[in-house]
Formats: sequence, C-alpha cells, structure tokens
Amino acid sequence: MSYRALLTVPRLGRLLVSMQLARIGGAMVSVALVLFTLAEYRSPTLAGAVTFAAVFPGLVASPVAGALLDRHGRVRLIALDYAVAASSLVLIGGLSLADRLPAPLLVLIAGVSSITSILSHTGLRSLFPLIVPVPLWERVNAVDSNGYVVATILGPPIAAALVATVGASLAVMAIAIPFALAIVALIGVRDPAAD
Repeated sequence: MSYRALLTVPRLGRLLVSMQLARIGGAMVSVALVLFTLAEYRSPTLAGAVTFAAVFPGLVASPVAGALLDRHGRVRLIALDYAVAASSLVLIGGLSLADRLPAPLLVLIAGVSSITSILSHTGLRSLFPLIVPVPLWERVNAVDSNGYVVATILGPPIAAALVATVGASLAVMAIAIPFALAIVALIGVRDPAAD
C-alpha cells in the first residue's frame, strides 16, 4: 500500500492538516516567547522562567491528560488545547500592547497554556491507529514523524522573521492564527467508535 492510500482514509487528511498547522504554531511559540520576553523585559532569567513554565506543567499533567483523552473524546480535547494556545497568545500580545503584562502574569499564562498542550500532542498520535487500517500504520507513523521535521524547519524562522518585522507583541498574536486554522480543520471530525 502506498502513501496515496492514506488519503482514502476518512477524516485522516483533515487531522494531518490540523496536526501540521498546530505543530508549526508550536515551533513558532517556542522561539517567539523567548524573543518576546527578551524584547519586552530585557531579562534572560525571565525568558528561562517563561520557557520552563511553557513546558513543565504539561509534563506534570500528562498522566491525567491520557486518562481524559481515553474517557472524554480526543478530537474535542485536541480542539480545546488549540483554543487555549490561541487565546493565550492573543492575551499575551494584547496585554503587552496595552502595557498591562507584568512578568508574573506572563509566566502564569505560559504555565496555564502548557497544561493543555499535552492533549494535542498525545491525542493526535493516539488517533492514528484508531482510524488508519493496520497495513498503513507504518506510513502514517512516517507522516507523523516527518510533521515534526517540517515544523522544526518552518516554525522558528517564521517566528523570528515576524518578531523582526512586526514587533514581538504582534508576532506573538499572529502565531495564534495557525492554531485557529487547526481548529477549523478539525470541524466535522469525530472520534472513532471504540470499546
């Protein structure tokens, strides 16, 4: 079976588009938050704290996230994560433009956004074996793995270019767009029936 056979799997194309948009957005966030913090606060220490807050709470929440995904529907929780990511980016950028973003609030927003991030990372990967026939598992796994490569190549330079051209606050807000488009790509996708 070829990679073209993946396109015949119902709902898979939309999931892959959603996945790729969100991964590119995620790769952009990791660079943009550091550049934003350095540009707005001139503090490498705060940039490190924001980066830590954007990662660590999600790792701590991962066992709970797995249970939630199994019991409450993957697609809905993936969309929730994308909505939280987009909202937090708009909130950070908007508060910064209004000059109402103290450093502790920035760390708090990054931490809250991190808590749901594991839902999409794990949720998408756990959907593939449920909707893809067994003979295509290797191919969908390859597409999934290459999605990270594409995001790593595209995301950081786009984020850096945005910060350099439109400024840190607007760049952070613009990164909400891939997450919003990822939600749109999920519209109409339903969780597969499972025992």
